[in-house]
Amino acid sequence: MEKFCVYCGQTKPISEFSDEHVLPEALGGNLYQNPFLLKDVCERCNNICGLFVDGPFIKSWFTHNGMAQGALYSGRIGQAVLPLNYIGKLDEVTDGDRICDCWLGPNGDSIYHFHEPYPPEDHIGFSVGPSASSYNTKLDDGFVFTFLVSNNPDWYLPVLAAVFSQFRKRKGSKTELYLGNGATPRGGIFSDIPPNRNALHARLVSLNGKQRGSLVSIDIHQGERFLAKLALGFGALFLNPTFRTSAAAQCLRSYLRERDWQKRALIPLKQSGFINPIPDKITGLQNDLEELADEVKKFPEWPGGHSFLLLPCEGTLMLYSRIFKMQSACIQVSDEASHWENLIDYEGLLFLINPGIRECLGPLKLSEFFMFKLHPSAPKVSKLADFANRSQPIPLPPVHI
Repeated sequence: MEKFCVYCGQTKPISEFSDEHVLPEALGGNLYQNPFLLKDVCERCNNICGLFVDGPFIKSWFTHNGMAQGALYSGRIGQAVLPLNYIGKLDEVTDGDRICDCWLGPNGDSIYHFHEPYPPEDHIGFSVGPSASSYNTKLDDGFVFTFLVSNNPDWYLPVLAAVFSQFRKRKGSKTELYLGNGATPRGGIFSDIPPNRNALHARLVSLNGKQRGSLVSIDIHQGERFLAKLALGFGALFLNPTFRTSAAAQCLRSYLRERDWQKRALIPLKQSGFINPIPDKITGLQNDLEELADEVKKFPEWPGGHSFLLLPCEGTLMLYSRIFKMQSACIQVSDEASHWENLIDYEGLLFLINPGIRECLGPLKLSEFFMFKLHPSAPKVSKLADFANRSQPIPLPPVHI
C-alpha cells in the first residue's frame, strides 16, 4: 500500500511513514490528547523538518527564552526543569579562543559558558547553543561558572537542574561546571576551580552583579519555513482532503522546502513572519503584509502557552499563530473556499495550548474566547474558565530568606 506525503507531495510505501508532530514536542506537542498529530508524513520529511525547520525555530533566541518563561506555568516547582534565559555573547571576557555566552538562571543567577565558537551552518541562522543539526559534530563542551542569587535551599535543586539540563544533557557532554560564589559542594555536579582559571574566576566575580553589555544575533527570516510547515500541517488536519493536492498546498510546500530566504520571497504567499519582517517589494504583497502585521498584534494570547487560529478573511483562510506570547505571525493557508466550506465559518477555529500541563483546548469559536474575556464566570465558557485555572503560574519559593 502507498500513501501521499503532505510535506513533499510524493506517493510512497506506507512503511516509509511516521507520526509527525505538527506542533513539535519541544514546544508542547507531546499533548495527552493531541489534535496536531499528522500520520501522513514520510519519515524522511519528518527527520528533515525536525533538524532544519523545527530545530532552528526552537533554538532561536525568542523561542528559547519564551520556553523559559512558559515553564513557569508547568504546574509546580520541581515538576519541570526551568530553562535558562540566554542573554548573549559577552565580548569583554574570553578565555583564549573560547568565547563567553551569558545566561540567566530562574532567579537572575549569572551563568557564564566558555566554549570555542560553534561552526556556522548555511541557511540555519543564529542558534541558542549548538544547532539541532550538529548532533553528530564534535564540539567544544567548554566550562561553566554559575553564580547563585538565592540563599533559599528550596531553589538549589531547581537551579542546578536548569544548569545541568542546558550544558550536560547533550549526549557525551563533558562540560565542566564550577560554582562561582561559595565553596564547591561535595558529591554534586560542581568541580573544583582549577588554578589556571583562578584569574578568570576573579574577573567574573568583579563583573557579577554589575550591568554589562552582551551581543545576540537575530535572523529575521528564522521561523518562516516553520510557519509554512504549520500552515501545511493545519491544512492537512482540519481542511477538506482536496487541500493536500491543491495549488495552495503546493505553494506552502515550495516555501517550506526552500532554504534561501531570497528565493522564498519570490513565492507569492501572504505571510507576516514571527519577527514581522516586511519583505522586499519583489513579492508584490508588501501592503497586504503590513495590514497582516497589524492584525497579528490583536490576536488572542494564552498565558504560558500558544494559541492558533484558522480564520477566513476576504476569501483567504489564514493561520494566526502566537508562540509563548512572545512571537506572533500569520500565513495564508488557502485561497480556495471549497477547502474549508462547511468546516470553518466566520468565527474560525481556535486552539489554546499549555505545554506545561500538556493540554490543548479546542477547537473553540472566537465568540467563546471573547465571552470568556468579558464574562469569565458565564456558564457557556466554563471549560475555558477551568483551563485558565489550570494555566496559572506556579507558586515560587522566596528568593531570599
